[in-house]
Amino acid sequence: IDFGLMSADALILGEAKWNSAVGSGQGVAKDRTQLDLRLAYCEELAPRLLPAVKHRVVLGVGRTNEVFPESRRSSFAAVRNLTWSDIASLFAPSIASELESYLAWRSSHALDGPRG
Repeated sequence: IDFGLMSADALILGEAKWNSAVGSGQGVAKDRTQLDLRLAYCEELAPRLLPAVKHRVVLGVGRTNEVFPESRRSSFAAVRNLTWSDIASLFAPSIASELESYLAWRSSHALDGPRG
């Protein structure tokens, strides 16, 4: 989990990507993806450990809004994606502007393909 956000009734488990793909070959049997593991937590552990949390989201943040397949349905958690620019737009204008400048710089210096 790259980041987590929690309120009294909501939990967001986030995965941040730049060029890398969603990790696979994970879990005890090495047969799960990062999304599988996040959803399993929301299904199996979160209800027992965090019973007051009724809303669970697995969020992918990347250069495009296609980190996780949103078609992947779960009755225990929503699967959503945002771009880095979407995140920047959530901040006050001065911070958003600085973050957008950084993202533009990073994009101009990023190599294509999976790197992390």
